[in-house]
Amino acid sequence: MSSEQIRALRDREIAKRQEVAREIAATLAALAPTTTYTGFLRQAAAEVGPKRAIFDGDTTLSYAELFAQVDAAAAILRQRGIAAGQAVALLVDNSARYPVWFLAVLQLGAIAVPINNKLVEREIGYIVENSAARLMIYDKPYEGLVDKVLAGRDVTRLLAYLPPGRQRAMPVVGDALDRRAQ
Repeated sequence: MSSEQIRALRDREIAKRQEVAREIAATLAALAPTTTYTGFLRQAAAEVGPKRAIFDGDTTLSYAELFAQVDAAAAILRQRGIAAGQAVALLVDNSARYPVWFLAVLQLGAIAVPINNKLVEREIGYIVENSAARLMIYDKPYEGLVDKVLAGRDVTRLLAYLPPGRQRAMPVVGDALDRRAQ
């Protein structure tokens, strides 16, 4: 089999996977809001909004703030062209940024592809390639690794940060992480 035939076969397989993912996302969207993570978060923000959801060093996010930040991050992903069924790779440390971006991906019905930060370039490249990730969200310390992994790949990149969030009741507490991520 020629490399062109292999590439065409792989592209057909990726298209099939994406179609299945879109069908699953449509099914989930039709369910009651509390059957999804973001539905649960929406409900928690409405019912216990001021209670602490995330504590990360000097950053604390209430459920209302977390929901607002997830909503803002989802808007950023949507602006970048991410839609239901598309894969988004996440190379983000265990911090307040991780659940914000992870849940934002899910909110769009996209597929979150978490990547362990202990993996090496070859392993991360394999995951990115085989997941058909359209976008990679990453933390600043991994910028050089991401440059190497994405070289020659048609994958957009996005540095992880806490978006300002559209807040209804309380100010967003995230400025410290905004500065650290840049």
